Amino acid sequence: MTKILVSFGMPHVTHATSGEDALRKLHADLFDLVICDIVMEGINGIQFVKAVRANAAPRVNRVPIIMLTAHADEKLVMAALKAGANGYLVKPLIPKRLVALVAKLCNCTLPTLRRQEVASVPEEPSAAAPSDGASVQPA
Repeated sequence: MTKILVSFGMPHVTHATSGEDALRKLHADLFDLVICDIVMEGINGIQFVKAVRANAAPRVNRVPIIMLTAHADEKLVMAALKAGANGYLVKPLIPKRLVALVAKLCNCTLPTLRRQEVASVPEEPSAAAPSDGASVQPA
């Protein structure tokens, strides 16, 4: 996922090893966006979203959150959105969908890739790709 984000002009990507690690990082720095999975070490993605939204600091509780997960169950999707997620994408990841959602949630335009750059970004990676916990995009 980092390669995709960087190739679309988002070079500052921070990874977290667990939901708790992501919360610590979110409190320690400014971020434009959070991308997380439902399944994470420690707290799950829905618990993470609830913790972010319950935070008193507006710089934390207003950050857009995208759930990126292999779980397409309608109940999980609704639970994530009810908890405060701003978007939900189901793996396998389609880079153009991710980038379009990032641009929408961050109210920005992202550069269009040149043909050779697009060729190096997989359109639909394997559904078995490991989750890298919560990823956050710093300001």
